[in-house]
Amino acid sequence: MTATIANFGAHRPQRADYDLANPESVLGRLLFGFQEDRAAPWVTYNPDEVIEVCRDVVRAIATATAAAAADPDGYADWFASQLREADRVLEHASRHRQWVVAVFEGDIACFLDGGVPHHEPGGPRFYPRCTMPPDDCSLEVPLGIVAGLVMGFGIVGWRHRRFSRRQQ
Repeated sequence: MTATIANFGAHRPQRADYDLANPESVLGRLLFGFQEDRAAPWVTYNPDEVIEVCRDVVRAIATATAAAAADPDGYADWFASQLREADRVLEHASRHRQWVVAVFEGDIACFLDGGVPHHEPGGPRFYPRCTMPPDDCSLEVPLGIVAGLVMGFGIVGWRHRRFSRRQQ
């Protein structure tokens, strides 16, 4: 299940500054994680964390909906709609005990291929370079080495049979 959620106005909060009453802070935590935990280019939530984040999103929806009546620009209503989209994914994940992954839109293709995106200084933000992990599982032996081993074992076997016949 996927959802496209806008990140306009959302920011990556520090854990100490995380404000449950601020919908922008809650959406930023969902999309980007906390600043202290930023080890990966995308944020993953295990099934237990999904429930915690889902509670925060539900509270933030209520806050944004209440603020929408007094907001002449409709910004709070728009924020509530983005949070509802996130809530739909989180609710499904919590019901089925699934993980949730938040990926920045420029990183999606790299994420799906199993790579790690990295941004070059001065490079375009939406098109990061994608570094694929080394394929450690492949065991390739050149054909010449295999042929040499087979020939070597054949000669050793032939010599062993010859030596065994002389012993008798």
